[in-house]
Amino acid sequence: MNNLLKYRVIIYLSIFITFTSCKGQEKEQANKSVTNNQTTITQSGIYYYKPNLKSIDSLKKSMGEDDFYSIADDNNAYFSEILQKLDNNIIKLKTNSVYFKNENITIKIDSLKNNWGILEYNRGNKHKVFSFVDYNLLLNDRDQNYNVIENKDSIRIDKTSLFINQKEYQGLIINEMALNTSLKIIDPNTFYLIYEYTASSTKQRVAYKYYHEKETYLIYKESIIFGREGIKSNRIYFEDYKLSNTNFETLEAINFNKKFLFSPINYKA
Repeated sequence: MNNLLKYRVIIYLSIFITFTSCKGQEKEQANKSVTNNQTTITQSGIYYYKPNLKSIDSLKKSMGEDDFYSIADDNNAYFSEILQKLDNNIIKLKTNSVYFKNENITIKIDSLKNNWGILEYNRGNKHKVFSFVDYNLLLNDRDQNYNVIENKDSIRIDKTSLFINQKEYQGLIINEMALNTSLKIIDPNTFYLIYEYTASSTKQRVAYKYYHEKETYLIYKESIIFGREGIKSNRIYFEDYKLSNTNFETLEAINFNKKFLFSPINYKA
């Protein structure tokens, strides 16, 4: 195996470590326990699994290394989108055996159809299993329904402007051949503006998270770069950064080496 492939293995095995938040870790302890190589789940939650070292070796032999890494890269990209949409509220399954205590159901991860997958569980109901791509599409549909039913156009995009409670912000929405802007609404006060750069083989997504009360504040900027060598991400938080006369060029110029990083305790980050 050459150095590039070794590097990709390392990247793959450490998927999204930087995305794991303290909030997620606390939720993991509350929702499940692990004993005798079995995970017991008692509370509702969204859980994910991915191939372990033994499975990776088996998949590379059955698929071929090139196909394996191509599929792994695609799943990494879909998982990144899922993490962003769920705001990191997702829990990793670390055992092959999973026991849903309330329903008295046990499943084996290696018997499931998908090698990378999501278990969505609501207490009192049978769990549902999705591939990363299918769950990402499901979240897109839920976002669209939420925007239509719950948001009532309080936060919306119209042509090249962003509207928040009828107030217009110009110069933030860019839709060109190599750059597109999308709006993702988390709740009536929290939303993302997401810019996707598609001009080269190395794809980049830059997300800006905002919190709105009487004023609209930028909480953080996050850049995720997808390349053949793996995924690279950076995030920078802001204190008292109001969305006033800010435009896309102003946001794009923000450098991740800026010194005004802070712990986002004042906002719902």
